Amino acid sequence: MQFLCTLSVYGLNTFLTPVLAVLKYIGTIYLVWLAVNIFRSKPLKNRDDRQASFRDGFSLQFVNIKIYFYIMTLLMVYLVPYISTLPGLLLAGVGVVSVGSAACLTWAFLGIKMQCIYGKHYKPINFILSLFLLYCAWDIVKG
Repeated sequence: MQFLCTLSVYGLNTFLTPVLAVLKYIGTIYLVWLAVNIFRSKPLKNRDDRQASFRDGFSLQFVNIKIYFYIMTLLMVYLVPYISTLPGLLLAGVGVVSVGSAACLTWAFLGIKMQCIYGKHYKPINFILSLFLLYCAWDIVKG
C-alpha cells in the first residue's frame, strides 16, 4: 500500500498538482461522513468470535480507504515538501511503513484492552472522536 500511495503522490505532485486541491475536498467530505457515522454508531451486541486470518487482514488493506488517506496525507505533509525524487520518496516510505506498523499494533492492542470501557461509555467517546474528526476536516479545508 505504501508503495502504491507513494507512486500516486509523486505522480499527482509532479504532473497533476490541481488534482490535489480536489482530493483535499474529497478527503474532507469523507471525514465529515465518518464523523457523523461514528457519532451515530453503537457497540455491536452479538459479536462473532471467529479469528481473522492473515489473508483477510491483507485483503482488507486494499479496500480500506482510511489507509490511502493516512499514507497520502503523511507523504504530502512530511515528505514531498522535502524530497522531490521518486527513489527518495520510496526510501523514506520504508521508514513510514516501520513507524506505521508499530502504531497499528499499538492501536490494535489498546483497542482490545478498551473494549469493555467503550461498551459502557460509547456515547461520550463517540462524541469526542466525532469532534476530533470534524476539527481535522475543518483544518484541511481552511489550510
